[in-house]
Amino acid sequence: MKVTLDFDLEGVANDFAAFLGAALAGEIKQIRSNDHEEVLDKRATKDRAQKAVIMSGQSMPDSAQERAKERERLYPRLIPVNQWNKFHPMPKMGGLRALIFHADTNGFGKCIRRIGRSVHIREDLFFEWVEEQNKARKN
Repeated sequence: MKVTLDFDLEGVANDFAAFLGAALAGEIKQIRSNDHEEVLDKRATKDRAQKAVIMSGQSMPDSAQERAKERERLYPRLIPVNQWNKFHPMPKMGGLRALIFHADTNGFGKCIRRIGRSVHIREDLFFEWVEEQNKARKN
């Protein structure tokens, strides 16, 4: 005895895909609407805060500037010796190399950072060192 089942496999697959697609589309719409409400809520809160500051007569702090200052404090700029003159006109490359060579005797060692074989100058400490040298000469 032979039993054959005659049904449209492709039709069943298409129906299932349509059902699944509709279910997923509904979930995606729900997720998108929730995200949209969240974004709108954040914007409204920010707008209310800005209006409150404006009405109080204070100026809005520039958060980008504050973030830049914090980043500069945490991660001071290290400039490779061979690129120093791209950022600052003085001292020239030869003078900078002489300062590095005599760093043990002139106190310039606090400005130097060695990373592997490359030598970097910590910019903020360089200018502090220059000011210290000027104060020492005045005294």
